[in-house]
Amino acid sequence: TLKIYPNPVIGQSTIEFYNTRDVEVNISIYNSIGMLVKEFSPETGAGVHQIAVNTQDFENGIYFVKLNAGDETLTRKMTIVK
Repeated sequence: TLKIYPNPVIGQSTIEFYNTRDVEVNISIYNSIGMLVKEFSPETGAGVHQIAVNTQDFENGIYFVKLNAGDETLTRKMTIVK
């Protein structure tokens, strides 16, 4: 699973994900035109994990958070408002 809260985001958000296996994880945030704006490669094992994301430097708008974990890919929409 992949959750983003609060959403819409004002200032800071939390990305929460459940990793079912001990595999490499990559989290990418893209703006509405597909440009990569932030990327994380956290050291994780199986279980629930949370990453705090400071969005103060992001412009208002729609972003997409993409989680790659092994052969699994999940994408969620995140809205930034100021």
